[in-house]
Amino acid sequence: MHDPLISTLFFILKLVGYGVLGLWLFTIFVVVPEKSFKTTSWFGSKFMRILKPGLRIKLPYPFEIVDVTMSTKVQPISVKVTSMTQDNAQISIQASVHYTPKEGSYYAAAYALENPEGQMTTYLDNFLRAQIKTLDVQQVFSSTTEFQQDIMEKLSEKFGEYGYSIENVLVGEPILSEQMAKAYERKLIAEQEKQAAVAEGDALKTRLTMKAEAEGESLKIKAQAFKEFRKLIAEGNTEAIKTFLDDLHDGSLNAKSVLDFFSGLDEREAYRDAAAQGGKSVYIGGGNGAQGGSLKQEVASAVTAALLAYENGPKGLVAVPAAAPSAS
Repeated sequence: MHDPLISTLFFILKLVGYGVLGLWLFTIFVVVPEKSFKTTSWFGSKFMRILKPGLRIKLPYPFEIVDVTMSTKVQPISVKVTSMTQDNAQISIQASVHYTPKEGSYYAAAYALENPEGQMTTYLDNFLRAQIKTLDVQQVFSSTTEFQQDIMEKLSEKFGEYGYSIENVLVGEPILSEQMAKAYERKLIAEQEKQAAVAEGDALKTRLTMKAEAEGESLKIKAQAFKEFRKLIAEGNTEAIKTFLDDLHDGSLNAKSVLDFFSGLDEREAYRDAAAQGGKSVYIGGGNGAQGGSLKQEVASAVTAALLAYENGPKGLVAVPAAAPSAS
């Protein structure tokens, strides 16, 4: 006959054993959440397999242990860097990288790097500092697109072999300190004013050059026209003299007489043109009738007579012919 106490204890031990066995057997089930994966290892030391989302069955503990759990969602990291540019301006720039474990490379993503996020952050920081130091402020502001492309290419190349895919890279607008922003604004204004002054000077130079060229061409045209005009007059006089001399065969006229005749016509036309101007006009011509006296005395007498006539005479033409000097 068994002792009731021993029987009770034995029953309790059986229940506990069944419970422990049940719990141990329950370790064969693993739930893997959506957008994630788990890795397992043999006794926690040797990789066995990758478990994808869903209810999975593995060997009970400790034969097969869940080792690493990773999300396959796109993860962001962000870095803000403050550094000095090549022209000694303090500037800040922020960059963000979005990455995820690459399909088919989960083993490398789980085991290749100890701290992938920290290593990407360090790489970003070093890259941006190195780029900023080699550029001036204006180049930094115009290089954000190039920064994005370079970071995307280099991170994809460097971390792709570790099982990560770089989905996107964003580089924000550079930010100057308040003091540097004001100083740079003044610098830009000064440079723009300088460029405007240079442009105005070039425009003025161009206008003056074109005007001078136009005036030069105009003078050339006038000179050519005057040359043609004098040539026509000379040809006309020559033809007229020839006609006069050819029609008069008695020798009563010579070339000088004909020229004196034409000079008289020119003088009379000058009287006519002067009188047409209105008011009081004075014309002092050179005549051939006066004899004796010097040219200087004759011109002085003519000018005096003309001035008296201009002051006291009526409106119209006052003509005072000056006598030509006689031969000594």
